[in-house]
Amino acid sequence: MNLASGGTIGTFSVPGAQTVISNAGGSQLLVFSNDASLVNSVTIVSPFLLNSGSPTSVAVTGFDHPVYGIYSPDGSTAYILNCGPQCGGIQASVQLLNVQTSPPSLTGPAIPVDAATIGYLSGSTLYVAGTSPSTANNACTGESTAATVCGRLDTVNLASLTVTGSAVITNGYHDRIDLSLGGQLFIGSYNCTTVGNVNNPQGEVRGCLSIFNTTNGSVVIPPDNGDVTGLQSFSSRYVEYVAEGGYLRVYDTQTDTLLENTQYIPTGTIVVTGIVTDVKAVDFF
Repeated sequence: MNLASGGTIGTFSVPGAQTVISNAGGSQLLVFSNDASLVNSVTIVSPFLLNSGSPTSVAVTGFDHPVYGIYSPDGSTAYILNCGPQCGGIQASVQLLNVQTSPPSLTGPAIPVDAATIGYLSGSTLYVAGTSPSTANNACTGESTAATVCGRLDTVNLASLTVTGSAVITNGYHDRIDLSLGGQLFIGSYNCTTVGNVNNPQGEVRGCLSIFNTTNGSVVIPPDNGDVTGLQSFSSRYVEYVAEGGYLRVYDTQTDTLLENTQYIPTGTIVVTGIVTDVKAVDFF
């Protein structure tokens, strides 16, 4: 789309495209598809070649139901998340893809993880979240909860290409993740196990949000219900805006609790007419 003049400039042929990840300069895209012909492939698209007469896309094979990717800061490598058994495949993993070669090529063996549908890169650490269908990898060990299935957040050291830690989080399909000021990693999912009722908290209340402390590895499951459909942090404020269960919550990232007792947000919830499905910060400057 041309945002200056309006209208469509062109179309790339990627059947069943459902997720698009761009490198920093916008010169290359990772496109993930649920089409049967591309279920084990990642399509690399070069937007700057549109209408040039040169090939604009190439499908790279050798993956296991890839669903998400993250570019390295220099744009030379893409860390591809193989969903594996959660999406009908064999093994969840992180696969390094060299996107500077022609054609792009896989680098080394895949790094096995518990599950992988969303990730966040912080320096040389990659956080990977998902929910395994295997009982060996989805137990709620260490948690006092009525939920019988839990997700995992694995910590991958990209220097050594090894998994250095695994934390128990809420289950479901994880597709939201955001690092707040102070190092709190917010992880959201949908179709998770809901426990209790936030409007009548007579015991455990549990939804699809997990907060992981990247400093000490602890996990907080806030007492709220519903799917997490939006996350937004700020580089200058210790708050995280969360769209969960159709409501817009505001969390204090220094306490992992709803921001309360203020003039504007007396109960940690901003009242919005209708069902809240996402939240984005808009930069007008």
